[in-house]
Amino acid sequence: NNEIIGYNIGSTGSNYALVFSTGSQDNNNSYLDNRLLEGSYGFYLYGSGSASLESGTVIQGNSLEGQYYMGIYLVYHNAPWMIGNEISTDSPYSGFYGIYGEYLQNNFKITHNYLHDLPWNNGIYLGSCSGTSLLRGLTANNFLSLGNGTGNDGQGIYLASCNFQDVFHNNVNWNSTDDNNTYAFFTSSSSNLAVKNNVFACANKGRAFYKTSGSSVTSNFNDLFTATGANLGYWDGTNAADLAAWQALSSQDANSFSVDPGYTSASDLHVSEVDLNNTGTPLAAVTDDFDGEARDAATPDIGADEFSPIVLDDAGIVEIYSPRHSTPFPAGVNPVEVILKNSGANALTTVTIGWRANGLPQAPFNWTGNLASGARDTIVMGTHNFTAGFGHDLTAWTTLPNGMADNNDNNDTSEVEELWAGLIGTYTLGGAFPDFTNFTAAANALNNGGVLGAVRF
Repeated sequence: NNEIIGYNIGSTGSNYALVFSTGSQDNNNSYLDNRLLEGSYGFYLYGSGSASLESGTVIQGNSLEGQYYMGIYLVYHNAPWMIGNEISTDSPYSGFYGIYGEYLQNNFKITHNYLHDLPWNNGIYLGSCSGTSLLRGLTANNFLSLGNGTGNDGQGIYLASCNFQDVFHNNVNWNSTDDNNTYAFFTSSSSNLAVKNNVFACANKGRAFYKTSGSSVTSNFNDLFTATGANLGYWDGTNAADLAAWQALSSQDANSFSVDPGYTSASDLHVSEVDLNNTGTPLAAVTDDFDGEARDAATPDIGADEFSPIVLDDAGIVEIYSPRHSTPFPAGVNPVEVILKNSGANALTTVTIGWRANGLPQAPFNWTGNLASGARDTIVMGTHNFTAGFGHDLTAWTTLPNGMADNNDNNDTSEVEELWAGLIGTYTLGGAFPDFTNFTAAANALNNGGVLGAVRF
């Protein structure tokens, strides 16, 4: 219950740390419910070496605000606990770390921490941390909110050269416009990792999961999501664009999802996405959630938040399923298929689907059926004449689920742009009433729509 105020100085030097220990054997120390402001480090606790690890260290319930370089820095500790700390900063330093642990051994715990408003680099970094098959390290039930919507980049949770580690039930939200160096979860040269029941989300660009060769990982029951990133993940030298490609590439995450978790805000990482409710796997090491609420013993929720859907009647269009960019389709009248999802707690029996083609309203489709909470249905909501030679835009949305007002309109709408029909047959170039005015226009149609058979000009 102390308040320690340091210098507001742009230095990475440990001499500006607020709580400092190095080189000596300091055992059985607890740092509880303190407020640490500014300084280069909040806690700088460096043990005497691998041959004589410090033990009994507990850092719990502290508020760390405005550190320039690192919030918590621990090196050469045996089974330390870092539990329930809140870390935030406005540091401009691109190498900032929320929690940095190196040479932490055996069954240490990093749980229930709230890291938010971190503009740069790493939320939780673990380097050369080792457990055993019976004494595994645990990183669980943490909220990590990083990035500020600019090109700042880094990793949410990063494990380098670690072994026998469990990464369970964490919520990560990275908000960056950098698509190449932003990762919600990153591991390199690590072994015997178990990664389960996490939400790894990139709210803008970036990859949800990045694994380099030389690491052995068991990953399942996660939500891997990137809003606008070109690739969902990276596995041993190869990118995966979406969940299906990720599953095929990694042979992992058979029971995982790739959905927007529906965070309450960029920094409040309580979730609302019904797909995460009761779809995790039971884990003996984690019996409560970020808020201390008990986990369902049989069907826990994915992520750090154990929740129940609060919206009773909620529907949305998950995807415009067909036509799609990945599959060439013929010019002319084609059915337009969408995937309808029930995101409410109640069974969905009726909903109205509105849609537009190239900006023009189309006749709404009145769906009836019986969809359980979280279930999906693929439906044909109408047809559209896809003329060859230019891109078509489609938008679809839901209204009045079960005849009720939709209190969550964030998940109602899906759209797709620049759908080009594929080419097949003979086409004219130039002249009177041509199919294409010139070769450039024809090549553009080929590149965007593909071919369905032999094409002649």
